[in-house]
Amino acid sequence: MPCFMYEINQYSSDFRGWLLSEYRKKKETNSSYSLRAFAKFLEISPPALSQVLSGKRKFSRINTLKVAKRFSLSPIETKELIKSVHNDGLEEKDTFNELQLKNDEFLIISDWYHLAILSLAKLKQNKADLKWISDQLGISVLEARDALLRLKRLNFIKEESGRLVRALNTALNIEPGVTSSAIQKYHKQNFKLAEKAMEVESLEHRKFSSVTMALDPKKLGEAEKMITHFKKKLARFLESGEKKRVYTLSIQLFPVSKQTKE
Repeated sequence: MPCFMYEINQYSSDFRGWLLSEYRKKKETNSSYSLRAFAKFLEISPPALSQVLSGKRKFSRINTLKVAKRFSLSPIETKELIKSVHNDGLEEKDTFNELQLKNDEFLIISDWYHLAILSLAKLKQNKADLKWISDQLGISVLEARDALLRLKRLNFIKEESGRLVRALNTALNIEPGVTSSAIQKYHKQNFKLAEKAMEVESLEHRKFSSVTMALDPKKLGEAEKMITHFKKKLARFLESGEKKRVYTLSIQLFPVSKQTKE
């Protein structure tokens, strides 16, 4: 069960208590972290946040949805949050099946092990066995079961003679901006996986490098195209041999200095 769903049940629909808890967690890691900084993180005005946390008012539906987006909540988690704050659900047009489909798509993009399971299906010796999947990826059997069910519901994977078989041979392409909170969650998880790999994997099995440069931001658009071309070319090269293990390639290009005025 997702951590957020546990928090909602723990506070008995006390949204204010949950939000205060999240603020305190951030303050524990940074003693100078202010309520204004938390409001900026949520993209909500400081006065509105202050009044909610003091119990003087409730969040508007728009601000509640902003909170859901900032914490990368899935569609079903978002529905539970709205119910806890406003005692209602999503629009009536959202049937259970439609909501389930949205939730499946969100989780496949946001939880790293879904794409990893799709890649496991490319291994010659793969098994359609939950314990094997769990051991291979270091996830729980329950996570492996739920992920496999989602992939099957969306017709991305199937089982044949005790093996995993990809139902789609083409790569999954995500429309830019459509599920930004899911993509953010996916990248955050990959950051943590990379950090763990640096600790436990030998140099023989991991390759990390970085370069810091002064550049012209106007060239970032062209740089994105070059990175995309490079990723596809490298993926074709690496997948041309015998597939024995699943890897993730992450490339980060981000500013470390303040933006200068023109």
